[in-house]
Amino acid sequence: MKQEKINVLYAVDTEDNTKQSLMALPSGVRCPIELAREIVNDFFGEKVCDNDDAMYELIAKAIHNDEQIEYSYWIFFFDEVTMYVPDKKKKEKSNMDDIVTVTCYGKTEKMTRREALSEYLEGMRCCEGSEAERYETIYFQLLDGAMEASDMEY
Repeated sequence: MKQEKINVLYAVDTEDNTKQSLMALPSGVRCPIELAREIVNDFFGEKVCDNDDAMYELIAKAIHNDEQIEYSYWIFFFDEVTMYVPDKKKKEKSNMDDIVTVTCYGKTEKMTRREALSEYLEGMRCCEGSEAERYETIYFQLLDGAMEASDMEY
């Protein structure tokens, strides 16, 4: 089991103080403006800043400057999180149609990598706290090519 540090982009609704994770990047990796634009627009369900890349550029740079970005009644910020990644052998190249085994909350199921990544990304976006962290752990194991993923904490 190895530890990896990642930076997670969170959005906090200042009206009801709910927090959602939007994306995660390995520590030290710059967030491309295009990725920030896609994630934020997907989160709001619309284009947030008409013809203005300044907001997306701020979000993309926030990861390196430990800044909070305010937009409307939302606050965006990055937080460093430690993930525990199992040392498992992985295939040379993972295929989105590979059948993977996922264990979450003690329930084990088999599905395609594509289905699993979609399901656990949605779980990351819809949940918060330890539940979102469970989904993040599984998501990144699958993204890294693991044939088996689990939410078990070591």
